[in-house]
Amino acid sequence: MAVLAALMFVTAGASAGLLEKELTGADFTRQLAEIRLALKAPAAGVQDKALNMNQVSDLLRDSDPAVRKAAIKGSRLLINNTKIYERVMFIMENDGERLDVRVEAARALSYAVQYPKVQEALARTIKYGSAPVELNVMA
Repeated sequence: MAVLAALMFVTAGASAGLLEKELTGADFTRQLAEIRLALKAPAAGVQDKALNMNQVSDLLRDSDPAVRKAAIKGSRLLINNTKIYERVMFIMENDGERLDVRVEAARALSYAVQYPKVQEALARTIKYGSAPVELNVMA
């Protein structure tokens, strides 16, 4: 709100020819500092959009497959956490899970392939061939 008021003041002052008179010296410096401060401050009600580990873990257990799939996509930044990649491995290996969710799980696990458990899970998926073709290709 302060930014809007300051910008309106500057605009009104410029159009009235008062810009040089009103915004000289200390006034200008003070208002410029207020504008910069207001621009750096987050807007009211805006929160960080990134999910933390506990939130992702809860969403991976959700009953809705679309929510689980979205949680898997969102887990890529946290996939190096044991709790997260083990849950994603469980989803990938679960034959009762929807295929698109399992494929997304295999895709996410490719970001954690440095862990032996993940390598083994992906290898099992490919080796035994019981998984659908789409999942084998992704794994």
